[in-house]
Amino acid sequence: MQGELTQVFPTIMVQRTLDDVVPLNDRLYEIVLGRERSSEGLKASNAGGWHSSADLLEWAEPEIKVLEAKIMAVGREYTSRMLPSGIEGEAEVKVYGGCWANIMRDGGYKKFHNHRGAVWSGCYHVSTGKPTPQPDYNGWIEFQDPRSGNIHVARNASVRNPACY
Repeated sequence: MQGELTQVFPTIMVQRTLDDVVPLNDRLYEIVLGRERSSEGLKASNAGGWHSSADLLEWAEPEIKVLEAKIMAVGREYTSRMLPSGIEGEAEVKVYGGCWANIMRDGGYKKFHNHRGAVWSGCYHVSTGKPTPQPDYNGWIEFQDPRSGNIHVARNASVRNPACY
């Protein structure tokens, strides 16, 4: 007896440069460092470094508004691309759980965590600093398969951040 093999719950990953935002990176860098100087920040998934409150997209600077507009546009684009053909209208995208800034310095890292309930999660690197050549995985970001109990495939995926090299 033959059956049909259908992929039902894929985990999609997108790597993309936000060309409209890249020219603003120096200014975004200054804005985030300024917030760090004026705020103690949160102790969340960061080990070392600084973690802002989840109100990044509410900051008043025009560069943050450009970043927000691009994040939302990309969210709509990829959500629309994932919908079955024939669905009319524009996908509605909302931020759930907030958006924040992180600063990691030498030796700092993000602890393992997940974003429960999120359809899309993302990170935008304003600056990756100057990675050292060692260890070999310096400048990579690691993702764990979000499906609990999935023992039949590799559980992690590591992606080199192209801004690092």
